[in-house]
Amino acid sequence: FLLPDGGPRVKLGGEVVWVDPVARDYAGERALGLGVRFSSVDAAVATRLKDLVESFRYRVVTLGFDDLSVAEGAFGDLFPLERVASFEALEDAARSGQVGLVLLNEHPGETSMLGLLEQFVKVSSERRPPVFYCAETSSPALETILDAHARVQFVRVPFERIELRSRVSCAIDTFVISFQKELLSDELARTLERVSRENAWLRDRIDAPG
Repeated sequence: FLLPDGGPRVKLGGEVVWVDPVARDYAGERALGLGVRFSSVDAAVATRLKDLVESFRYRVVTLGFDDLSVAEGAFGDLFPLERVASFEALEDAARSGQVGLVLLNEHPGETSMLGLLEQFVKVSSERRPPVFYCAETSSPALETILDAHARVQFVRVPFERIELRSRVSCAIDTFVISFQKELLSDELARTLERVSRENAWLRDRIDAPG
């Protein structure tokens, strides 16, 4: 098989150890889940496979930060960071389904980032990730957005390392659990609808007792 890293084709021996025919992908669409155990994996291939698995982890996307050393030190071991330079790149990343959190940084005396935040929360998108708006102080305009969008939080800078680590972990965990609940609710609704149709079909074919 080919890995998305553009490297040479990989050929490995292995066995399928489990199959889940009703798995769902990141967008909630039906997908076939397979568990495969590989054998005789050399070091180079193992490294490529590890990098592939790492790419599935939710990442934190940042916009407006000149220095990410504090963020990397706070939670870089938990979630990879990706720096983007424009609103368009931010939107593209959010649509990928692999972003668990967005960090927007407002520089003192500037208001352009607040405008980008307003755009970001207005643009419709499935599974919009939570947003941390990082600034020295809040403002009435920001508080209006916070009141209207539960997934947007104000985070004061400079960061406190332990607090930032805790808040990032909590925000992403809550986001993931919320999505899983949505999937379960959708699956339950589909199951109840199917059972209702089956019951109606049976009632039409079974005579009532005389």
